Amino acid sequence: MLSYVFDTNVFIKGFDFRAKLPNSQYFTTPGVAIEVKDKASSKYLATMKPFITIKEPSGASIEMIEEFAKQTGDRYSLSKNDIGLIALAYDLSKQKNEDQYLRTKPIPIKVKV
Repeated sequence: MLSYVFDTNVFIKGFDFRAKLPNSQYFTTPGVAIEVKDKASSKYLATMKPFITIKEPSGASIEMIEEFAKQTGDRYSLSKNDIGLIALAYDLSKQKNEDQYLRTKPIPIKVKV
């Protein structure tokens, strides 16, 4: 079964994930749920809450993602929620024993001069 980790835009846009991504598991973080503020998005989130698992990523995964992002130069362009979403996706991959497909360190850049 596929797992999807949703950012705030899924709820703002009212993306019908149950119809478009059937037979899947759906996740988001508490930070995303807090970001959903307007009336229509909040109503959509409330309607979809029974189908979504709101889960906090592990501290170890957050630290690993932050370090990885520092090494690529992306750390300060990612929000706290972005880091949390990536860390949650990493946690879910580890739970499914699929983390062997993920990098733990960035690929060194080779520059020709």
